[in-house]
Amino acid sequence: MSIRDSRFIVNTDEKDDHFIFTLPVTWNSRPYEYAWAKQFATPNDVVLDSACGICHPFKFYLADHCREVHACDLDNRILSKEAIYQDIVDVFGRRVARATSASFDRGWTTVFWRCIL
Repeated sequence: MSIRDSRFIVNTDEKDDHFIFTLPVTWNSRPYEYAWAKQFATPNDVVLDSACGICHPFKFYLADHCREVHACDLDNRILSKEAIYQDIVDVFGRRVARATSASFDRGWTTVFWRCIL
């Protein structure tokens, strides 16, 4: 089976519980999804993280590993650096937010935009 084949996640799949920062245990599928998706990110890529979430770290990982990243979400907070930082504080805590500020600042060069349906 190729990594490009579509199927459900199974417990034996690769997972990454620490993806820029430690993911909440309630995000039970994200460690598998992120570990799978990061295989496709290369330095020359221009990528879109649609429905990226506000505090979700994948867009910041992509910003560190790809040429250009576009992060899109329905939530208006995606347009505000302060709101994204505050959501990281709210979900992960201030200590995590401070410890990951370098990735966050590099990620801010990412193009953020709100999707309108």
